[in-house]
Amino acid sequence: TADGTLAATLAGHKQRVSAVVFAPDGTWLASASWDGTVHLWSLASVTADPAALAAEVTAAWGPE
Repeated sequence: TADGTLAATLAGHKQRVSAVVFAPDGTWLASASWDGTVHLWSLASVTADPAALAAEVTAAWGPE
C-alpha cells in the first residue's frame, strides 16, 4: 500500500514466489512458485477497489 501497511497475506505456496501478475482489470492476480504451483487470487476479498491496488503495485514495482 502507499503507506506501507500490509493489505493482505496470501498464504498458499510451499516455496518462494517467483512471479506475480495482475489481471488487466485488476480483479485477480496469479502467483507462481518454486514449488511448481500457480495460484489465482481474487482481489475482491482484499480490497474494495482491486484495480486501484493493481495500479498502485504496478506503479511501485513496474510492469511485468
